[in-house]
Amino acid sequence: MSAASTGLQTAQYFTVGAIYDYCLTIAPEVQLIWGRRWNVIRITFTLTRYLTFIGAAMTTYAAVADRSKFKSCSTFNNASKALHMISIIAAEGLLIFRTFAFWRQSKKMLIWLLTLAATCIAGSVGLTKVVDSLNPPAPGGIYAFYRTRSSLC
Repeated sequence: MSAASTGLQTAQYFTVGAIYDYCLTIAPEVQLIWGRRWNVIRITFTLTRYLTFIGAAMTTYAAVADRSKFKSCSTFNNASKALHMISIIAAEGLLIFRTFAFWRQSKKMLIWLLTLAATCIAGSVGLTKVVDSLNPPAPGGIYAFYRTRSSLC
């Protein structure tokens, strides 16, 4: 099995797992979340919960669709990257809110969590820039490894 097909199969498994998780937790979500007023926590939860599905749909589309007729995929790729980053940051923000509440709203813990989050985000961005500079994109763009499945730009 090639690396591309293994990656596609893994993405499909994660998508099925996310849908299964959604089906298991929709009833408590309706009861505990939907009736509440909109605040930072609810917005963060909603972003975490639903951007994942949009990101999975974009990843699946990139893996199976024939986009060879387009001149450039950079807009789609940039939107996909941004959506995934927002989803990850929202999930981390939700984890920070939950940990802060668990620690009885300790200001010291909040400062530590925010410092750790900022350090991790800065490190991730820096590492991504270093890796991108060392490894220029393949001639097919970011999704070139899926060429065995479709003709992508």
